[in-house]
Amino acid sequence: IKTPGHSYDGLTLLVKTSEGVVAICGDVFWKKNFPVDDAYATDKEKLKESRKMVLASADRVIPGHAGMFQVK
Repeated sequence: IKTPGHSYDGLTLLVKTSEGVVAICGDVFWKKNFPVDDAYATDKEKLKESRKMVLASADRVIPGHAGMFQVK
């Protein structure tokens, strides 16, 4: 799915697994306790929308800089 914000052309891959849907999202999230204010974001409003979409779509997230974390 398209998840712009950190970069204008950001993408997130949603994978159905036996543990639920896993979002591989790069720098949409840096880590579990992600920095709310991404100083490198190309569009902070789009990033906020992308984060909401990922959290609503996934059970687990693999962020850009740390281990997987559970959403739901």
